[in-house]
Amino acid sequence: MVCLIMEIIKNQNTDNKKYLLETIGVLRFPLMVCVILRHIIIPNKDNYYFVNAIDLFMIETFTLIAVPLFFFISGFLFFYGREEFGRNVYFDKLRKRIKRLLIPYLLWGVFVVGVKYIFYKIGWENSDYIFENKFIWIYYIIWRPLNIQLWFIRDLFLLVLISPLFYFLLKKLKFLFVLLIGIFWLCWHKNIFALLNIDYYMWNMNVFDVFGFDFGSVFFFSLGAWFALFNKDFTLEFKKLFPIVIVLYFIFIISKFICEDVYFSEVFSRLAIVFGLISVVAIVYMLVKNGKAKRNMFLEQGSQFIYYYHIFFLMYFCAFLKRLGIFEIKNSLVYTLVYFSIPIITILFGLLLYKIGMKYMPRVVNFVLGLK
Repeated sequence: MVCLIMEIIKNQNTDNKKYLLETIGVLRFPLMVCVILRHIIIPNKDNYYFVNAIDLFMIETFTLIAVPLFFFISGFLFFYGREEFGRNVYFDKLRKRIKRLLIPYLLWGVFVVGVKYIFYKIGWENSDYIFENKFIWIYYIIWRPLNIQLWFIRDLFLLVLISPLFYFLLKKLKFLFVLLIGIFWLCWHKNIFALLNIDYYMWNMNVFDVFGFDFGSVFFFSLGAWFALFNKDFTLEFKKLFPIVIVLYFIFIISKFICEDVYFSEVFSRLAIVFGLISVVAIVYMLVKNGKAKRNMFLEQGSQFIYYYHIFFLMYFCAFLKRLGIFEIKNSLVYTLVYFSIPIITILFGLLLYKIGMKYMPRVVNFVLGLK
């Protein structure tokens, strides 16, 4: 994505170009922190009210914005500066995305399956569901990654594959296409079965019962693409809406928690994501323009490594702490400190590994991250 951002310098003709670039760059690391916070799963947290409340607050509020905003930025960068989208442009972009998305996706999938296979063979973990026959492990590399955060890369690459369809529909229907997809995403979700009094197991019968494959990715990707194709600077547009959207965000977040109906609670949550996304971009843009936030290329590129490695690290790091009995300590202060230290250690260790890798084998690191 860092390479894609640089294309803006060549194509953006407005006076706001440097702030747009800075805003996208500044957003990457804090959004990655939000992704990590969503993936902290530790035992016994229900026994500690403060930790449980903080965990619920983070998972159900601001961290929800991270992945939709990544899809939005990806859609914007993919179509930026392209008035025409012919065959040559498509295949050139597809070739680049194979290098930046598909190859890292497969490499990290093979790595995680390989590590699990080693632990499985020496009896350190039970992974029969992966290695019960000769070929099912391929499914966990290509389709259902064990490094579960890779669903984003999988879905993003699928969106790239059908990008000519996005281009055609956006050019023909303009914002109406985005609006229709947004309404469908807002209204159609798994809780609709509760609204229709249909048992939840019917949802699980869906052959696409794999994490991801939500119309949210289509909506936010197409929304970003719309801004790019119609040459609109989303930082300026979102700033105009800021006083209103930040109020709406808090209204829908509160409504989500007090609403007892599971269907409309999810609707309020999704509305909060939209208004929260606009608010976050507007806030960061204003900080950048006022000189209070600046890009850090090390954190930007290091966040790419953190993205690929963090679930794998969290899984075994938390298992190690559990084996030591850390989570059994009957002291709320210690438990709270452990809870907050886990994401900090994950981030710092990831940045350290990235720095060491870039110092001694930069080509390998860039290759497995799809950076160059």
